[in-house]
Amino acid sequence: MKQYLIYTKINRTNARHHFESLFTWARRCGRPGTVVVIDGGRLTEARPERDGSVAYTKSSLLDAYEVFRQFIDGTDQLNSALIVVVVDQGFLDTEPGSRGLGAYSALMNRVFDEVHDRNFANPMSSLIRLETEEAR
Repeated sequence: MKQYLIYTKINRTNARHHFESLFTWARRCGRPGTVVVIDGGRLTEARPERDGSVAYTKSSLLDAYEVFRQFIDGTDQLNSALIVVVVDQGFLDTEPGSRGLGAYSALMNRVFDEVHDRNFANPMSSLIRLETEEAR
């Protein structure tokens, strides 16, 4: 990374700032914006299949949720960026001992809608649910 004048290691504590810089840079280069899609489907799996992919411990799960919370809290610094986190149904589990939203209340307080209406979506919500007709 030294060829790009980045001399410190990028980790979870400073990566968000690098993303913010990247989004601003892309906008100044004439791009309309940046879309980042994060596949968080494996985060809620307690024991993922042994296929060589990453398995998330409870500690790393909470770290990932903390990063999501930081991005939500820092939306004012994100210029022309859309961050989409794709998760499975287990993410909506609100039990404190689970691997879903209940495991990290700070994130749950930011994305979980307290009022549930099946026919009317909350236009102010930061969380949307997409499902197939078969799931209904």
